[in-house]
Amino acid sequence: SIVKEVFIKAYPLSPLLFYLAEDVRSRATRKLVEEGNLHLMISLKGSLVPFHLMYAGDIMIFAKHMKRNVQKLIRLLNLYELSSDQAISPQKCKFYQGDISSSHVNAFHEMLGFSMGTLPFTYLGALIFSGKPKCAHLLTIIDRLKEKLVK
Repeated sequence: SIVKEVFIKAYPLSPLLFYLAEDVRSRATRKLVEEGNLHLMISLKGSLVPFHLMYAGDIMIFAKHMKRNVQKLIRLLNLYELSSDQAISPQKCKFYQGDISSSHVNAFHEMLGFSMGTLPFTYLGALIFSGKPKCAHLLTIIDRLKEKLVK
C-alpha cells in the first residue's frame, strides 16, 4: 500500500487527463480551420497568424472578427465543456479587437459573455499587440537581452 500511495502522489492522473482534453480541443480548433469554418487573421505581409496558443489552462484563439467565427467558437467551447466536464468561465475570459466597430465589439460581448481586453498586453512575458512592431513594443525584450549580456 505504501508503493501505491507514492505512485499516486508522484504520478497524478488528473493532469494527464487534462492534457488529453486540451489536445482534443486543439485538434477540434484545427479541424474548424481546415474545413474552412474558422477564418484566420492574415498578417500585413500576407502570412497566416497562428490560430491558437495553449498553455496550462489558457487558450488564445486568433480569428477574424466575423459573427460566424464567434458562433463556431462558442459551439466548440460548449461541446468541449460537455465532453470534458471542464467549465469555461466567461468572467475570466477576454476578447481583444483590432480595427472593428463598437457595434461589433458590443455584439461579440453579448454573444460570448467575455469582457473586452485592450492591446497591447503581456502574456507569459511576451507582448501581444496588433500591427507592425514598434520600438516601444520591443523595448522590454531589448532590456532583458542587455541584462543577460551584462551578466
